[in-house]
Amino acid sequence: MPKDRIRIVKARAKKVLLSEKTIKSEKKMKKPR
Repeated sequence: MPKDRIRIVKARAKKVLLSEKTIKSEKKMKKPR
């Protein structure tokens, strides 16, 4: 597999994890945006 593809996949997974974390924290705070 090309390294570039692996890097893109990893970056995408990281973004998804970050967005999920922020959504969870926002739900905990219950801060409307």
